[in-house]
Amino acid sequence: MHYLTDILRDYFKLSGRLSRKGYWIYVLWLLGFSAAAGLLEGVFQIPHLHGFPTGWLVASVLAFFCIPNWTATVRRLHDIGWRGWWVLLCLIPLVGPIAIAVICIFPSSPAGDRFDTPRSDAGRADVKYAVLHNGKIEET
Repeated sequence: MHYLTDILRDYFKLSGRLSRKGYWIYVLWLLGFSAAAGLLEGVFQIPHLHGFPTGWLVASVLAFFCIPNWTATVRRLHDIGWRGWWVLLCLIPLVGPIAIAVICIFPSSPAGDRFDTPRSDAGRADVKYAVLHNGKIEET
């Protein structure tokens, strides 16, 4: 459940990375919500929207998750080491979403470190400290 809440908390966040496991658990949650909405539409005989194959309930769920889906995919691409602009591949009908799904299966890459968000303690690793040890000053 925390994977879903993390994605929703970072609704508009395009920086950083998202692990393969986190991304695919989010995708399963999205599929589950969409299937539940479709089931409710069928049970309550909710009519389809004009020109769409679904009713307003499924359309609402998909609209709500549209932005987090894009941002999660961008962060997943960052984790692989790819630039987030590759998410625009989804705009190519049929082929694009399939290609992105296959790309998002790739394992994490050390090249994705460049997309990590800077932390407040960044840069402290190269600071040297002087320690007094047995009357002598030693650098650590």
